[in-house]
Amino acid sequence: PSTLPYLLTGLRTAVATAFFALAAGELVGGASGLAVRIFRSRELFHTDTMMAGILVLGVVALVTDLLIVFITRRVAPWSDRARA
Repeated sequence: PSTLPYLLTGLRTAVATAFFALAAGELVGGASGLAVRIFRSRELFHTDTMMAGILVLGVVALVTDLLIVFITRRVAPWSDRARA
């Protein structure tokens, strides 16, 4: 039980890194996807579509991070990491 907060912190870091890897992977080898749409919108100067895609990606990342923080607080309330 004492390692659980550290594991959940590692999960939180891994999920954040995974969002960057997902976007990079879509740009390198993807024909469709949110990152490709953002990149194409940038090339075509469709700023509204580009900003909407960035906002969607940010909201999904934020909700995922908050979900991990919520789980950490429920599973390991004794940890100082649960307050982060």
